[in-house]
This record gives sequence, structure tokens and C-alpha cells, in this order.
Amino acid sequence: MNKDQLFKEIQSHMPRFEDVWYKRTEDIMEVYIADTKEFFVDKGGYAEWYNNGNGNEHYYEVRNCLNSVTALVREYDKAMKKAPDLKVPDLPQPYKLLAQYDNIVLAGRELSSGSFEFVTWRQNDNGVGEGNYYGNNYARAKENFATRSGLINEYKLFSNEEYVEIYRCVCDTLEGGYELSDEHKTMLENLCRKIPEAVDNFEQILKTEREQEYEMSM
Repeated sequence: MNKDQLFKEIQSHMPRFEDVWYKRTEDIMEVYIADTKEFFVDKGGYAEWYNNGNGNEHYYEVRNCLNSVTALVREYDKAMKKAPDLKVPDLPQPYKLLAQYDNIVLAGRELSSGSFEFVTWRQNDNGVGEGNYYGNNYARAKENFATRSGLINEYKLFSNEEYVEIYRCVCDTLEGGYELSDEHKTMLENLCRKIPEAVDNFEQILKTEREQEYEMSM
């Protein structure tokens, strides 16, 4: 994808932070927090940051989201460029074959708007059917391909919201004064470190859940 498409895709995946805005120049996309220019994304899709000395929690929340999003967009851009055409009769639109296992395929296509659409299908004698469509959510499409094809047991995967709830329960256990063996305590502490790294937009989801709980308690 060209740099304009790249910057548009990155913005579409970023959470809606109230104080974060974007400014595109000829070769980069600058990312501001409030009035401060904090980061930029180059035309290769890599995020960098300015040395503004702003190290508060919100700064790192935005930075982590930006790093995750740019990595995801680079991944599916590369995958689409390398993928062969999906050779299935009577498809209304041309798709690229991104992965196939058994009779399940993961495919993608570029839309006229410049964005992308990813889908999983079940292949049959007549072509493909039973499509699950995910828009440009490549991560969700990959997960569906993995579980639908049987490569991964679907019950071993949790949604981002489920992971956040597990994290909160683990933190409550650690802070609740329960008698825990050193082995169990270490295991729970490791979970608290791992879960935020495994969940895109972890801090944003956690913040939203806490705000919803606060509003319900009022």
C-alpha cells in the first residue's frame, strides 16, 4: 500500500483517544497528544517518538497502542503483497489467498476505498461458502481461521475483554491478603505481566471497564 493508505489504515485501528490527533506531511504522519508532537510514523509504517521527556502513563498507553497497530498493519500489508490470487470460480471480487488449512481459507482483498477486507471461508465442491467477514480486522480474521480450521482449540482463546477481566481477578487475588504459596504467587504475578502484553489496547479497555463500573455505581 502507498503511504497515504498506510497512514489511513493505522489511524483506523488506533483507539479513539480524546486528546490524540494526527497530522500528515509529505513523508510522515505525526501523532500529537494534546498540543505536543510526541510520535511519528514513517512511510515504511514504523513508529518513532520524539524526545519530549513526557513519560506519564497516558503517554506510554498511546505509544504501546501505536507500536502494536503499526506492526499489525505492516504484517497484513506484507502478507497481501506476497499472497497469490485465490482461484475460486464465480467469486464476485478478486481475493488473495493468505492461508489455507484443510478446507478453510483465509483471504483478503483491497477495497476501492483503499482499505482492506479479510474473510474466512469453507471450501467446497462449488467454490467457497459460509464466509465470516472481518473488515480490516486482520487479527480477528487470523484468530477465526486458526480456530475454524482446528489449528487452535477455540476454548484456548479469550477475547480481549475476557483477558482484562482475568487480569482484574488475578490482581484482586494478589491484593486481597489471601494465603498463597510462593509458587502460586509467582504464577499470578507472571500472569499480571503477560496479559497486558497479549491484549491490544489493554489500558484503554481496562480504563473503559472501570469508567463503566463507576457510572453504574453512581
